[in-house]
Amino acid sequence: MLAREILREMIDTRSTHDVGSTELARKVQARLLAAGFAPRDAQLLIPEDHPRAGNVVARIHGSGKGKPVLYLCHLDVVEAKPEDWTRDPFPLTEDKGWLYGRGTIDMKGHGAAVLAALLRMKSEHFIPQRNIVDWLLTEHRDLLDADLVINPGGGEAGMKGVRRLCVGVQTSEKMSMAFEAEVTDKGGHSSRPTADNPIYRLSAGLTRLSKFRFPTHLIDTTRQYFERRAALETGSTRSDMLAAAKTPPAPAAIERLSAVVETNILLRTTCTATLIEVAKPRTRCLSVRGQRCSVGSFPASRSTRCAIRSRACSTIRPSRSV
Repeated sequence: MLAREILREMIDTRSTHDVGSTELARKVQARLLAAGFAPRDAQLLIPEDHPRAGNVVARIHGSGKGKPVLYLCHLDVVEAKPEDWTRDPFPLTEDKGWLYGRGTIDMKGHGAAVLAALLRMKSEHFIPQRNIVDWLLTEHRDLLDADLVINPGGGEAGMKGVRRLCVGVQTSEKMSMAFEAEVTDKGGHSSRPTADNPIYRLSAGLTRLSKFRFPTHLIDTTRQYFERRAALETGSTRSDMLAAAKTPPAPAAIERLSAVVETNILLRTTCTATLIEVAKPRTRCLSVRGQRCSVGSFPASRSTRCAIRSRACSTIRPSRSV
């Protein structure tokens, strides 16, 4: 099966941030060219300042009756340590009908399906009404001129056991911000402890952050989600979702839904600490950093503050709201 073969190649090819996606992008391009795509319709785009961040732009030409449809997939995956997995995360492994490997869900599985579909359309000489464009480098604005953008990772399927419940369709996104806090001290000896220990100061800030909760912020997307999702639930969960969709939402229902991670993230802006680093410079000063305090903010929400002071905003990335 072509899609399985492509997925195996994608999983087997490491594309973590330390390795980059260029090697895998070259393999994707090679498949496109071997299937008969012209070089101009299967472009490998590599930024000069990020040679490991390779991208592929593939195009199937349509009849020209409509503007292009853009399919957007990413090839990179987050690092995975084999000792943290029950199976090696980089070769694709099948067990009892389930596929295991880093990126099978996010989102090499989607990418393999889209690439297999493109190759099949090419082999069957299919001519859509619109051009179809896949894997784009964001800096190439001319390649983003499309009427419709489809991100296969923008909606997830809901299941209970083996019963298929729903497929989510994303209509809105949170935007994320990353903050870095650094706490320093002149250093000293453990036999002469001080109350101003930077580890304690940072810990106190993180404790305040852990107890902080942003106010409820529902938008049309999340209200409609709870209305439709309630039909698949029973009992108090169903009642709470319907109550949360009302204007104004019922406070007691919001409180109960906030206790569940999957629904809490749909109700408000969230903030969490994701990384702590400790460094000992040559001066023997102790430096403690709480890096990447990630804030997932709803569109049009007010400026947010972390409980620990922001030192620098290091990244801005989109993150899913539904």
